[in-house]
Order: sequence, then C-alpha cells, then structure tokens
Amino acid sequence: MKAELVRGAVLVVDDNVDLLDNIEQILVGEGIPVLTARNGREALTVFSENEVSLVITDMKMPGMGGAELLRQLRSARPEITTIVMTAYANEAALAEIRATGPLDVLAKPIPLDRLFELVDLARAPRARVLVLEDDVELRANLSELISALGGCLPMLATTIAQARKIAESVKLDGAVVDVRLPDGNGVAFVEEHGKPSAVPTAVVSGYEKMVPAAGSNVRFFEKPFDSAELSRFLSSWIDRKRPPS
Repeated sequence: MKAELVRGAVLVVDDNVDLLDNIEQILVGEGIPVLTARNGREALTVFSENEVSLVITDMKMPGMGGAELLRQLRSARPEITTIVMTAYANEAALAEIRATGPLDVLAKPIPLDRLFELVDLARAPRARVLVLEDDVELRANLSELISALGGCLPMLATTIAQARKIAESVKLDGAVVDVRLPDGNGVAFVEEHGKPSAVPTAVVSGYEKMVPAAGSNVRFFEKPFDSAELSRFLSSWIDRKRPPS
C-alpha cells in the first residue's frame, strides 16, 4: 500500500540515528510534520513522494552525501529552503556548502535553539526576498543581510532560469539581483518584475548604465555597496507591503 502523502513537512537527513530521532521528536512535539532519511538517495525518494517545505541535512553521509543531495534538490525545486548540519567546517567544506545556497550552516553539536529559530523562519516568513547572484561569497553575504531584517527569508538563485522558477512558485516581497549572470543579463529579470505593481528590486552591479529606469521600486547599488543602505531600502518596502503581525 502506498504511504499517505505528507504536506508541508520538514525533511531531516542524517546517518546519525540518535540525532535524527532527537530532532524529529522535538519538531513533532511542536506540531510540525517531519519526514526522515539516513542518506541522500533515501532523502530524494522521500522528497519526491511528499510535499516538503524545508530540508535539514548533514553533509557527510554514506553513499550520496549532502552536497550532491542539495544540488539535486535545487535542480528539482529551486525555491526549496535548506539548512545544513556539519562536523567538517574547514574552508573548503564551507565553500562547497555555501555554493548550494543553504539558509544557514550549523556546526555540530547542533545549537538546537538556533535550529528551531531557522525552522520557524522557513515555515512562516514575514517576507520572501529573492537573491539572484552567482558569486558564492556575495550570495552568502546577501542571504545573511536579508535574514537579519527580521522574519525575512532569502530565496537564493544563481541563474535567471532558477529565479523565474522561484518567482512562479512563491510570492516574492523583494529582490536583489546582479546584472551579469551565467545564463544572461539580470536586467531582463528586472524588466519582468520591476514594475510599480510588483516587488521592490535592488540591482547590485558595477554596470549602472545597464539598469533600466523601471520606477521607484527599482534601485541601483554599485559594488561594493553599502549594506546598511540596502537593508533600509528593502525594509522600507517590505514593512509597507507586509507589516509585522
């Protein structure tokens, strides 16, 4: 008999059974539906058979590890939010992790308070802000900046194609985009979504002349940009569109 489909679940992936069970029990105790898997391949099967809203995964696992799992999840659903757990936090490992676009990277032993704070954010954000940037370090910095706005969930994309899929899948409340991207010019995305009736868009680039005059909700930020100024721009629009509850 086919298992019943689970909707809005958190998928937790780790080959450490004790940690897996511990996280599952605590989340279930908070009324959150949880699915579990012990490696990447098992996780892909669970992911494909259910409606998963968040994936929490270890990186080093037998068979398919976390990095390949995250790449395949992003390919299938670019809008999926992920959180990474790892005991291997050297620079090379961190660079590989950041390239997959997680919401955060948590070093083991896991700080449970921080994990559950991230789970709450991912499941019920006050606002979703697209980050369309192919530079790994800058994308991570922008993600951190947006997370610090308070209840704002960064939706990370490295290509225009991924950004379009995200925009089709979820309601966006803001966007930060680069101009030069692997599959074309980010200005095309600005022209599609930078209308007064759409989301506020910050164009982060060294090519101001390539940015169209698309209204007061589109603003150019020259690299290196002022982080505080960018935060104020996004906050002013997000607070206006979706006041805190």
